[in-house]
Amino acid sequence: MTRVGVLAIVLLFSGLAAVNAWDNNNNAAESTSNATSCAEVTNDLGPCLGFIKGKVNKPPAACCDGARQLKKAAKTKADRQAICECIKKAVSGIGKFDSNRIPQLVKDCNIDIKLPPISRNTDCSKVSW
Repeated sequence: MTRVGVLAIVLLFSGLAAVNAWDNNNNAAESTSNATSCAEVTNDLGPCLGFIKGKVNKPPAACCDGARQLKKAAKTKADRQAICECIKKAVSGIGKFDSNRIPQLVKDCNIDIKLPPISRNTDCSKVSW
């Protein structure tokens, strides 16, 4: 499997500024082995925010495009776990959302991966997708 649709997947968001600030200020954000940063994850999934928050019924094309980019980056288990962690951090800053929309996202975008719901409490070390 490759880059997430995780999600993200999840995901993401008006919390982009908070996640990017955290990423830049703390230098502790996870990044994948192929140099995908949390900023890239949130930028790829930013167009999915309305869908994840339940404000629109279908993910927009830009959301699906971003999810496909993440799927390409998720080549290894470590990549997928890092992307999951980025999504987890991003959703922490967006307010109320539906974690079940993340697996629905890949289905609606016709992406051939199976994603679990990702929430603030997801243990990304146990996520397999």
